[in-house]
Amino acid sequence: MLGQMPARGFSIFGFLFAIGLASNAQWLTPPEALAQQAPEPVLRIDTGGHSSYVTSLVWNRDGDELLSAGWDKLVRVWRATDAGPFVNLPQRSLRLPIGPGPSGKFDALALSDSGRWLAIGGYASLATRAASFRDNGIELPLSDVELLEQGVIYVIDREQKKLQRLEGHRGPVRQLLFATSRDGMEQLLSAGFDRSAEQKTVGSLRTWDVVQGRQLAGVLLPELPTHRPTLAAFPSPSATSGLQVLAAMGSGKMYQWETSQPPQYRRYSDGSFNSILAAPAGQPWIITASADNQTNAGQLQMWKVDNAGLPVRDIGRRIQFAQQGNEIYLPLSMALLSSRPQVTADRIAVALCVLQLNAGGNPRPERFELRVVTLPDAAGNFREELRQPLWKIESSEIRVPAMSTSPTGKYLALAGKSNHEIEIFQVDQLLRGQARPGRLKGNALTLSRAEFVERQGKIGLLLHEASDSEVGANDQTLFNFSESTIERSDGASWAAHAPDTQGWTATRSKTNANEVELRQAGMLQRTVQVPEQHVLSTYTLTGPLGARHAPLL
Repeated sequence: MLGQMPARGFSIFGFLFAIGLASNAQWLTPPEALAQQAPEPVLRIDTGGHSSYVTSLVWNRDGDELLSAGWDKLVRVWRATDAGPFVNLPQRSLRLPIGPGPSGKFDALALSDSGRWLAIGGYASLATRAASFRDNGIELPLSDVELLEQGVIYVIDREQKKLQRLEGHRGPVRQLLFATSRDGMEQLLSAGFDRSAEQKTVGSLRTWDVVQGRQLAGVLLPELPTHRPTLAAFPSPSATSGLQVLAAMGSGKMYQWETSQPPQYRRYSDGSFNSILAAPAGQPWIITASADNQTNAGQLQMWKVDNAGLPVRDIGRRIQFAQQGNEIYLPLSMALLSSRPQVTADRIAVALCVLQLNAGGNPRPERFELRVVTLPDAAGNFREELRQPLWKIESSEIRVPAMSTSPTGKYLALAGKSNHEIEIFQVDQLLRGQARPGRLKGNALTLSRAEFVERQGKIGLLLHEASDSEVGANDQTLFNFSESTIERSDGASWAAHAPDTQGWTATRSKTNANEVELRQAGMLQRTVQVPEQHVLSTYTLTGPLGARHAPLL
C-alpha cells in the first residue's frame, strides 16, 4: 500500500518530505570575521534559460507574459511575440540577495490579479552572517532573528518600482497566493516553516497587506509543509476583509482557516500526498489530488464549498487513476482548462508520476505522464481525452512539476524536466490531441552524466544531455580531445574507454534506489548506501587499488 512503504526503501512521502525539510543550522561567518569581509564579485552566467529546477510559474493578466522562478535563484520573464513563440527578456530578470548552497533559491512565486504586486518566497539569503562563496564557515544553529531572515518574502510593486520585505515566517517559505476579500483588498497568503511556543519546527499560514507591508493574521499548523504545499482561498461570508483559506501540506490532511477569526483551524481527511486546485473565481468548489492508500489508485476528488465557506466532499464526483499491472499513477500537479474560449473551465490537466513496483513490492519512480480529463458530472461520469508521456525520471528524487494555465485560457505552461526546459502548450491544440509544445530554454547543456570513449586511438568525452530523459530522445554531445572539437553524436561509433575493473561491477540496488551493490565475479561483496536525506544520482568504479586489490567507488 502507498501508505505502508518501507521506511528505508523508496518512499514517495519520504522523498517529497525530504525536499521540503528546513535546516535549523547553516554555515555562518563568525562575528569577529564579519568586520574583515570586503565586497566580493559574484560570477553571473546568463544562458537565456533556467539552469536548475523550475519550481513556480505565473502568468500576467493578458496571458502573453510568463514569469518563472526556481533553484537557480532568479525570476525570468518570457513574452509572446507576434510570430507566436515566447522569448526570454533577460533585461527584466529579477535577482535578489543570494549565498552559497540553497541560500537564495526560490520555491514560490505569485502575481496579484491586478498585476501590480509580485511576491517571491523560498530560502531567503542570510546576507548579514552567512559564509560567502569563497570563505569557510562554521555550522551553527540559526537564531530567531536569522530564522526570520530566512523566511523573508520579497514583494515588488511593479507600478512604483519598489521592493519591500515581509518578515514573519521562521524558516523557508514554500507557497504564495494572492486572493481578494469582499472589500476588494488584495491579500497575500503564504505557507512556510515556523516555530511553536515550545521552539519546535512547525508549519504556518499567514496573510499579508502588501500595500501597508504588514501581517494581517497567522495560524500555526501541526505539520511541516512539503516542498510544494498548495493553497486555495475564497472571500469570507462573515467578514468583508476576511478570507476562507484551504491548505494541503501533502500529508493527507486539508486545513481550513478563517483569517478574520482567532487563530484556529479545521482539519479534513484526504488521500496521501494531497494537493488543492481551486475553481475559477465565482465557482464554489475545489479539487484535491491524492493517492488512495487502500487501492493504490491516484484520485481527483471534487469538494463543494458551502455557504459558510467550508469544504464538503462530493462523494460521487471522483476520478480514479487505477493501478495497471505493476504501475501506480500518482497525481502531483493540476491545472484547469477550457474546451472553448470564454467558457468556464471544464477540463483538468494533471501530471501523473508513474511508479513501477518491483518484485518486492517497492515502488520506483519511472516517468511523468500528462492526462486531460473532463470534470466529473453529478453522477461521477468523466472522459479521458488525452494521455501522453512527458519525461522519464532518472533518479529516486521526485521533483513536483509546476503547471499554470494563462488567464485567457490559451496556454498551459509546464516545468519540472531535468534539463530545466519550460513547455508551452496551446490549449486548443492540446485538446485536439496535437500536443507539440514550444520549449523555453537557454543555450547551455544540462548534463545527466559523462563518460570517456575511444575510437581508433582517439579519446573523447561523451556528454549525455538531460534532455535524453525525454521519452524517445537520445541527444548527445561529444568533446573530441584529439581534434579539440565539440560535435553531435549518437555515440554508436565510439566505444567506452573505462578502467579495467578486473571482474568487479557496481549496480544500483533494485530494492533501494539509494544503494549500490558491489560484486566480484558475480558474487555480492558488499553494499554501499548514501546517507539519509541524500539522493544517489550517479556513480563510477575504478580498477582494483591497494594491497586488497579492491576498487574505489
